[in-house]
Amino acid sequence: MPDNGGLYSKKTIAELFSISERRVEQLAQKKIIPKAGKGLFDLEPTVQAYVRYLHGLANGAISADTTELNQRHLQAQVQEREAKARMAELDLAVMQGKLHEADHVKKIMTDMIVACRSRLLSLPSKTSTTLANMTDTVEIATFVRELIYESLEALSEYDTEKFNELNEKYVPLSGDGEADEYQDS
Repeated sequence: MPDNGGLYSKKTIAELFSISERRVEQLAQKKIIPKAGKGLFDLEPTVQAYVRYLHGLANGAISADTTELNQRHLQAQVQEREAKARMAELDLAVMQGKLHEADHVKKIMTDMIVACRSRLLSLPSKTSTTLANMTDTVEIATFVRELIYESLEALSEYDTEKFNELNEKYVPLSGDGEADEYQDS
């Protein structure tokens, strides 16, 4: 007779299967038998599931030794924790300005190269009158070389502030140690 509206307690199921209540709970935790509620079981699906389980054990389709399953579960937990730790390390590196998103690097490098290109392309118009008055080739070469070095200097300057501005969504605001939520670029 049902204990509770067609549902049976784990004690009744344990007596029916000739196993302990603890074993009934283990079978339910491992999803071998279905639970209908807290400590309650629907008789027909529970019996069918337990018979399938015993049939699987008898035919060798299911191993009574769950060591392999436990090892896989533990391995998955370890991998998940390692992945979370790695993500935390990467987030910290971004916050500290030691790691930058590829899109940010691409944008800043493109800006630097465009600025350098503009400077180099402006050299003829800026220098034509000065060069027209020069006759010494060594003096001309020195003058042009200095202007080129000056233009190339824009490429050699690494400005961490530019990266920090792009990384603002990762950097803690107002020194409170809390990082903003990640936002899509």
